[in-house]
Amino acid sequence: MPLFSGWWLRAPTFIVIYAIFAAFLTAYARRVERDPAHAPVSREEHPVLQAGLDQEPPHVGRALAWFGAGVLLILALLFAGPFIPAISDYTLPLVGLLFLIAGVGAGLLSGAGGRTVGHALLDGWRGIAASIPLILMAASVRHIVVQGGILDTILYGASRPFSEASPFVAALAMYGLTLILEFFVPSGSAKAFLVMPILLPLGELLGVTRQTVVLAYCFGDGFSNLMYPTNPVLLISLGLASLGYPRWLRWSLPLWAWVFLATVLFLGLAVLTGYGPF
Repeated sequence: MPLFSGWWLRAPTFIVIYAIFAAFLTAYARRVERDPAHAPVSREEHPVLQAGLDQEPPHVGRALAWFGAGVLLILALLFAGPFIPAISDYTLPLVGLLFLIAGVGAGLLSGAGGRTVGHALLDGWRGIAASIPLILMAASVRHIVVQGGILDTILYGASRPFSEASPFVAALAMYGLTLILEFFVPSGSAKAFLVMPILLPLGELLGVTRQTVVLAYCFGDGFSNLMYPTNPVLLISLGLASLGYPRWLRWSLPLWAWVFLATVLFLGLAVLTGYGPF
């Protein structure tokens, strides 16, 4: 399919889901402002907040400029990576390296001192360290499923009950199947390689357009990245924030419920309108 085909439905979908996120975060910020006890992580639980970094370093302006330049380089790398084969395989390690250089450089340029920057760096590493075993366990799930040769069996068994379903039910089944596979295979490209050869022919048999199949896949591979504990980026982020996964899940479940409802409605609209072309 052409790259920007189907934009007329994707654009409103983006606006609505972005509005849901903005409304949720705004309401949460106001609630915490009224009563800090509603915050998932209190000042006493977070090492950086507990340190009481209320004093602004003397040269914060140049530190922010350095860090901003690093962020711009990271964005440029992310945009250029898919188009430059020489760096496409090393994009994430390079992003991590640039982020480290930007953070350490900003700390030193701010005048905070090498000792303070070193302690902050060690605190950050300690926050991530607890997530490393979880990341390895998450990677082992994918390894067991793929190397055990059971992924195709899972896909086939999941698709058979819907071989005679209505187009809307079939689209929901594709959405649900992608959500399930996201737990085992967090990589979007790897999951597409595995599941799209099955979903596309199934969609054609059941009267679901290719655009709707792709939309269902994108919904399933999207917000669930911030919900499943098999996603290493989520685990690292929670480690840096000193926030446990159960607490994060309880806090974010209302948000995911609203997003799920919105995506189901848009999926129904896609089926109703024969979302195309293709």
